[in-house]
Amino acid sequence: MSLHSPLGWAAVHPGDFEAVLALRIRALRPDLECLGRFSPERARQRLAADFVPQHARHVLWDGERVGYLNLRPEGEDAL
Repeated sequence: MSLHSPLGWAAVHPGDFEAVLALRIRALRPDLECLGRFSPERARQRLAADFVPQHARHVLWDGERVGYLNLRPEGEDAL
């Protein structure tokens, strides 16, 4: 019996900012355009304000990046 799953995870590194930004824009753009609120500059600023690679993981499907996940700890040691 094979337990292979196409779903996987990979670490996010500081140099992955542009790749994560592209995923974020691709995911949020249609809804934000419908609301008349899409701005690539704003998307960049918002991600830059919250981008902590050690708290993020790429979501992989068959080895391809399809999303990302932020998991931030709570409390004094959060950063």
